[in-house]
Amino acid sequence: MKALLDLGAALESMVTSFAIGYIKTELVRRAVAASLYAALWPIALLQFARVVDNPFSVAKARSEKAGLVLADAIINRAQGQRPLTLVGFSLGARVIYTCLLSLAERNAFGLIENVVGARHILMVILKR
Repeated sequence: MKALLDLGAALESMVTSFAIGYIKTELVRRAVAASLYAALWPIALLQFARVVDNPFSVAKARSEKAGLVLADAIINRAQGQRPLTLVGFSLGARVIYTCLLSLAERNAFGLIENVVGARHILMVILKR
């Protein structure tokens, strides 16, 4: 939960910084130093990437660990003998993806009946 809150805070910070940057851009564009500012914009882009990348990387790593834990729970039949339907979006889809990869590596087939998630994750699964 902390990783998701950090991700939200980072995104909020990025949007605020982007808004301030946009205002600065408009002011500089109308000023004499427009050519100097145009040369410096990649530095600002790297600063934005650093702020967002770290919380997202943490949240992604934790979702992959959760997928492995979910695969263990499914193999140990924590849900009983019935097949499961897994539903996920965004990082939840990443959890499902990691879980399915782990189940496939362990040859644990027939435990999952349906998967509903982000379209690009399902396309990757269907191509395998």
